[in-house]
Amino acid sequence: MSVTARRTGSGRGRASSGAAPARRARREEILDTAAVVFASSGYTGTSLKDVADACGIQAGSLYHHFDSKEAIVIELVTRYQAELRRVGDRALKSVTDDRAGPPRDQVVALCTAIAECALAHRAALQLTSYEPPTSASDELVELVRSRPGSVKAAMTAILRSARAQGAITDEVDVELLAEHFRAGFAQEFRKDVVGFTRDALDALQRHDWPGNVRELKGVIQRAVARCSGPRITSTQLAPILNYQRQSRGGTASSSRPHLPTRIRPLKEALEEPEKRIIIQALQAFNWNRQETARVLDINRTTLYKKMKKYGLLMDEPIWVN
Repeated sequence: MSVTARRTGSGRGRASSGAAPARRARREEILDTAAVVFASSGYTGTSLKDVADACGIQAGSLYHHFDSKEAIVIELVTRYQAELRRVGDRALKSVTDDRAGPPRDQVVALCTAIAECALAHRAALQLTSYEPPTSASDELVELVRSRPGSVKAAMTAILRSARAQGAITDEVDVELLAEHFRAGFAQEFRKDVVGFTRDALDALQRHDWPGNVRELKGVIQRAVARCSGPRITSTQLAPILNYQRQSRGGTASSSRPHLPTRIRPLKEALEEPEKRIIIQALQAFNWNRQETARVLDINRTTLYKKMKKYGLLMDEPIWVN
């Protein structure tokens, strides 16, 4: 017997052909109270007794409505996902409605509705944000991992409509992305790089970014790693951008077989963590190649080749021997 069946009480002979309105109302009250308790204490930190105490009833009385903590969780998540589906369905229907306003307003309205739904179902949002406990039933695991498709369908429809109307293009906000990546890498490398100079941002805007966000991310990563002041300047960016122009347009990708989305060749996928480790080691030893190579357990020639591969040799620093 599934948890869903058990929580209705059918296995205990309590359920009737139609639950009385008062009983249904009491179930909803218990669920609302349980949601507050779960949102505050989490799944593992909440017991049935905690829920019963919050409801002002004996734990035994709670079994008349739910026979386990998991049964309550399943009901909470089910309510949350049902409301999300309704949000998506309403937004999807409004895409072709002239009264819905421009695509931007539709996106704002959909995001607002999603946020309001999340606030109204805080406990369910929290419970679905993490892997279910190892003791969870297959029903709960499947429910938590499922995602209502109507919200994604609605957002996709709105964006397609916006593109058809010319409201959005393939261009990206270079300055916004650059600042985002700068903040992330400054924190990762523990450097007080607080921003860009105006001429540096102008250089980024002039550079050709053919929809390649990963290339921009790599440039900002190297710029933060090499920056010695509070702001990244155009002088520091110039050799990095020149290197990108020279290395772009390789033939490897043209001969590569088609791969599913998000899947990259293993060698390519391993390059990013390798580059990050090398940069961190160089930072730790003040860009001393000899010490960096020793710690990484590679020879200096190998380190030099890898630094050249990842564009870390521009504007050569004074090496400490």
